[in-house]
Amino acid sequence: MLVANPWLLDPVDRGGISVNNPNWSSNNEKKAIQNNGFGSGDGRFDGAGEKLVLDFSANTADGRYIAAVALTLNQFGDRQPDGFFNDHGQEDAATIHVVYTDGSSHDVTITADALGWWRSSNSDSGTQDVSLGESGKYIDRIVIGAADGGSQFSVDENIQVTWEIPAHDVTHPVTQDSLTLNLEATVTDADGDQASSPFDVAIANAVAGGETLLGSADNDALYGGAGGDHLDGGAGNDLLVGGVGDDFLTGGSGDDVFAWRLGDQGAGSTTPAVDHITDFGTGEADKGHDALDLSDLLKNGNDPLTDYLHIGSGTGENAGRTVINISTTGGVSASHHDQQIVIDNVDLAAGAGDQTALIQSLIDTGKLKVDNN
Repeated sequence: MLVANPWLLDPVDRGGISVNNPNWSSNNEKKAIQNNGFGSGDGRFDGAGEKLVLDFSANTADGRYIAAVALTLNQFGDRQPDGFFNDHGQEDAATIHVVYTDGSSHDVTITADALGWWRSSNSDSGTQDVSLGESGKYIDRIVIGAADGGSQFSVDENIQVTWEIPAHDVTHPVTQDSLTLNLEATVTDADGDQASSPFDVAIANAVAGGETLLGSADNDALYGGAGGDHLDGGAGNDLLVGGVGDDFLTGGSGDDVFAWRLGDQGAGSTTPAVDHITDFGTGEADKGHDALDLSDLLKNGNDPLTDYLHIGSGTGENAGRTVINISTTGGVSASHHDQQIVIDNVDLAAGAGDQTALIQSLIDTGKLKVDNN
């Protein structure tokens, strides 16, 4: 769930828009979405009343597509409970116009539940949950207005947004570390006066528990957060960056790159980060030709490399595996390193005796990258 910070638009003398304003009531109509009679009152957006536009287009430009939106209408109820013979007609109603990125659109009319004659009006206290979106489409903007001349209501500040990053034929980022959705809210009153207010909806997934990120069948870039993450690239030629924490990385099929950034390492030799690669490919048909990219982690002129990087065969529980110890400050050893990479499925150091020759061999065969060239 994405939760927006509270905000209030009240730009004009007659009519306005309140977002979860606890002080709003039907006696203070200046702070409500309403159709105040300066038009036909038939629910169309061409003449009367206030309109709230939530514009999601900035997110599409950033590659994030809004698949669904859920919001709540507050102060939305029955203004006058029905008579003895259940004569409806005083229920608040909203018309919502949803425009999709493909140019199509549809209208939704929401009407509050009618109350029986023995109950009191809930026009100042009623709420209505609304879910918007169509399968296979992405939302560009949402326009909210009152469907009749008597309806007045506000929109709650808590907006739930489902977003996607569709698969493409080129590499695209898939990150759960943090996300900010950029929205533009515009209110227009019956006289045509407008006011706009940008606001951001932020979500942070950088939690100690970590995240599980799954790639698509295309070329993905997966970025972990601050916890112990599980990244699985799936098919395609993927980039996997575990980030801070102890991560498990699976490339899947294709030619994948496992990369580390300066800052991903642990807090010195006492608490080094330990990351695992579960399926490093060395040319197998089902794994491809994978590579380790340490160019950012070792970008500060680390020479000679053997003072910062040691690649060895695992022992004990790591027997048959590759164990790579890295010290970003130099003087690397089994007891002095701030980053360890364990390749679970292959021993790249088997039969090697000289570290300099082993590192150079891995560089020459494309399995290791240690510079930015």
